Amino acid sequence: MGDPAEEKKQPCNARIDELAKPNKRLLLDLWQNHAYHFPEERKEAIRLLLQEMFAMTPEETQKYFEEISEIIKTLAAREKMKKKLVRKYHMKVREVERRRALNKFRKIFIQLLTYASKNPVPPLVSPRLRSMSDLILFQICDLRGIVLPERSDNDKQAQFLCNIADWVSIAIEYIYYEIHVQKNRELEIIEEQVDAEKNLDANKKSKKRGKM
Repeated sequence: MGDPAEEKKQPCNARIDELAKPNKRLLLDLWQNHAYHFPEERKEAIRLLLQEMFAMTPEETQKYFEEISEIIKTLAAREKMKKKLVRKYHMKVREVERRRALNKFRKIFIQLLTYASKNPVPPLVSPRLRSMSDLILFQICDLRGIVLPERSDNDKQAQFLCNIADWVSIAIEYIYYEIHVQKNRELEIIEEQVDAEKNLDANKKSKKRGKM
């Protein structure tokens, strides 16, 4: 007779075989959603294993997988169409927003031209403003096909273009400043909310300690 201790150590082969078998639901999900990742040999092995698990004949298995393939193709086509429609929608939204922005800029620019023609420009003390104004002047002349004027020119058109460039640079600087002010306000609000939450948590912990 063998050693009882050795007999106890022998594994249960039937149980191991049972645990080694993949879950039917997971294997079916693998086939339905990820079969295209595998080579043909592996796909055939999965198909045969599913055939065995679901106790189907080869004809039934072939028909079943053909139906599954058609469903997958239909779903893939729908998903592709959905993505295409979403992309088309976003492109349309961006185009509408771009047109609105251009129309708004056109109105602001016309107002700025009127304002620049009637009001003298304050001296641009900041080197950044002067550099920005020169860049804007270059862009305006390039768009209009006009020779870039010198700031010392006494020509009315040259002075008018320089005034526009100066006012635009001032407007950009003002908008930039306003954005930073708004951002700082938002950060202050967030910090206040964080501090309030910390104080609330501290009060809750203090009350819990008092009850203990």
